[in-house]
Amino acid sequence: MLFKSTKNFTQELKKHLDEKNVQITICPFLPVIENTYVNGTWNGIDYKMVAHVKQKGAEMEFYDVAGLERFIEILGEKNISELNSDNLFNLHITQAYGRDVEIKEIEWERPLNNEELEELEDYGGEHELFEDGSWDIDGLIFNSGDILEIKVKINDSEYFLRCSDYASRLAIPENISSGWVWAG
Repeated sequence: MLFKSTKNFTQELKKHLDEKNVQITICPFLPVIENTYVNGTWNGIDYKMVAHVKQKGAEMEFYDVAGLERFIEILGEKNISELNSDNLFNLHITQAYGRDVEIKEIEWERPLNNEELEELEDYGGEHELFEDGSWDIDGLIFNSGDILEIKVKINDSEYFLRCSDYASRLAIPENISSGWVWAG
């Protein structure tokens, strides 16, 4: 079933609170940023790095011990366009088709000299250090208006909440989903 109203969407989902086989997928329109901390050693010198990894075509999955009930509580009566990483959390990326890495900051255990800086550039620079290091993802960043669709699969049934301009964002005709039941 396809919904455009959060209220109707959550009312339908509340009918299934006792179900255990629930998967909640969030599909954003724009890349989602993983706030990533990296630790590593290069040429015997320790470094710490902060990077933003923009995951293109990402799909995120909601995970919480309380499951569907907690998701409905977090969603509340917010419009899908109001959801962002501050009010929709407990997410992890399950798939993406590409990424861009933006190094925000790098801290060395000691300053590198000119020879080491040249050697680092020959090695591949800060982006190679990012790849070599140990990553710790500290959360996802996305803005209000970035979410295209939320899909909740309960057993064999699927429920969709879509943003009001879904078709125009994807540049597809509105009737592309003619096989689905529109429910408010």
